[in-house]
This record gives sequence, structure tokens and C-alpha cells, in this order.
Amino acid sequence: MDPAAQGRGFGRQLMAEIEARLKITGCPKLSLQVRSGNDAAVGFYRALGYDVDAAVSLGKRLIVD
Repeated sequence: MDPAAQGRGFGRQLMAEIEARLKITGCPKLSLQVRSGNDAAVGFYRALGYDVDAAVSLGKRLIVD
């Protein structure tokens, strides 16, 4: 996200809309992936009620960024 847009509530509004739409479809759970070390993102999602899940996520980088 553009740093100039951060802290204005856009992400919170977007997540609320996504969650509402998923609930309507009967979706029981939403899982997110955040890179370790991205404390700002983790803090954001924790503030929305998300917690660390006991799951394993595997990935393979094809292009280094």
C-alpha cells in the first residue's frame, strides 16, 4: 500500500467488506499469510481480531525480490 494512504482506514474498510461478503457465502474462516518480520502487517491484522494459527505454510521463491 502507498505509505501516504496508510492510517486512513482504507485497509480496515476493505477487510470489513471482504469479511462481510465471505460470511454471506457461508465461508467459515479466512486465513492470511504475512511474511515473518512484517510487524506492521501483523499488528494491523491482530488489531482486526486475527491471531497466529497453528498451521504450516510452505512456499518456494521462483524469483527473488
